[in-house]
Amino acid sequence: MQKIQFNKTAMLQIEKQLSIRVRALPVLEAKETALRLEVKKLQSKIAVLEDTLQKTLKKHQTMEPLWAEMPDLISVKKIVMTRRLVAGIQVPNVERIEYDEKEYSPFMQPGWIPGGMEILKGIIAQKLSIHIQKNILVQMETARRKTTQKVNLYKKVQIPEFEEAIRKIKRFLEDEETLSKSSQKILKARFAVPYG
Repeated sequence: MQKIQFNKTAMLQIEKQLSIRVRALPVLEAKETALRLEVKKLQSKIAVLEDTLQKTLKKHQTMEPLWAEMPDLISVKKIVMTRRLVAGIQVPNVERIEYDEKEYSPFMQPGWIPGGMEILKGIIAQKLSIHIQKNILVQMETARRKTTQKVNLYKKVQIPEFEEAIRKIKRFLEDEETLSKSSQKILKARFAVPYG
């Protein structure tokens, strides 16, 4: 904290700063708790998504050689994203995925292609979802860390420093007032005594 001035103006400024931090502290603590809960939810959601993806890949493992025959059968054309608020943090949200599907002749190509394309779309959507959820997790953890730092700064450093500064200024002003009254009494007593 910077050097404090021992006057009423400085004390009022410090009191104002203190009241701002005291009012903000419960909000920050609530945000920290909400972020901590969201991080835990997100971690479990990612684990479930990864497990589901592994099961899907294992289920369709026999089709891998078929997909290798036609690697450019389907690709992602466009991902339409929106943003939403989660615990005060803006995070991305997938609105829809647009695919670029290669034209194929139902008479010249194998019969597995229509079903295989739907399976590939599902796998792509799952992988994209996992990727986005991991990015959101990084954002949430960063926001939680910053909020925790701010809570600790307010609670353990700034609020105690401001309270101590106010206490020192009050003590100084009281001492100054007492000293002023004492010197007035001494002067009054000195002038009241006749010179002899």
